[in-house]
Amino acid sequence: MQPMPHRRRLPALSVLLLLAPAVGAGVLRYEGLASDPASGAPLYRETHYVQDGDAGLQQRLVVYRCADSERYFARKQVRYRDDAAQPEFELVDARQGYREGLRANADTDHEAFVRTSSAEAEQTARLPQTMSFVADAGFDEFVKRHWQQLESGAEVRFGFLVPAELDILGLKIRRHRSETIDGRDASVIRLSLGAWWGFIAPHIDAYYDRETQVLLRYQGLSNLRGDNGRNFPVRIEFPVGMRRPSDDSSLRLAADMPLAESCNRG
Repeated sequence: MQPMPHRRRLPALSVLLLLAPAVGAGVLRYEGLASDPASGAPLYRETHYVQDGDAGLQQRLVVYRCADSERYFARKQVRYRDDAAQPEFELVDARQGYREGLRANADTDHEAFVRTSSAEAEQTARLPQTMSFVADAGFDEFVKRHWQQLESGAEVRFGFLVPAELDILGLKIRRHRSETIDGRDASVIRLSLGAWWGFIAPHIDAYYDRETQVLLRYQGLSNLRGDNGRNFPVRIEFPVGMRRPSDDSSLRLAADMPLAESCNRG
């Protein structure tokens, strides 16, 4: 897969395209099984925790486990604020010491940040509060808001924060086709670059259950990076049978779990 011109690479959204149904106050837990789209070899496993409260979404936690062991190597923490499309978040990958995210400063402006490795200094960019964009798991809420438009065949454009670039990238989404996944009627939502040269870019396909708006399959770039420091292609299955209620203690345990610096045995 070739890099995009002028640094415009399609962002990895595998942990973003997760439309969880409303479950009321409590914690929902579900699994994502990631594999190489070409060979089918397992790559890693994602465990997601989504916490709702009386006022709506509160937080989301994702932990990533090595394919051949019980070691966890990365964690994503998301906290929702007034606008659920722009949550604060932080992704930490202990293998390279990579860290990226979005935080709110005391003056209420946003600050994007990225550290490419434990040996590098953190870089930041200030984003005025008035700037309109979607951040990380806020994509969930954005898609929900526009679901009927997408189902009608409309194209929806928006700006998406890419912390690795400290920039806002123009994207577009549209319903591409229908497909049956595990006996469920699914809408395939295709995400691509909004610029005129987007035809040369890799796209992302997300397969949603049309009845529940739950993600059944994701195919595109992973939000994680390989040894070469670049996001790699991945296919992630989200089995409906692996979605179940959880509790606060399980979420806290996952949030405090130590991360391994390598998936290699020994």
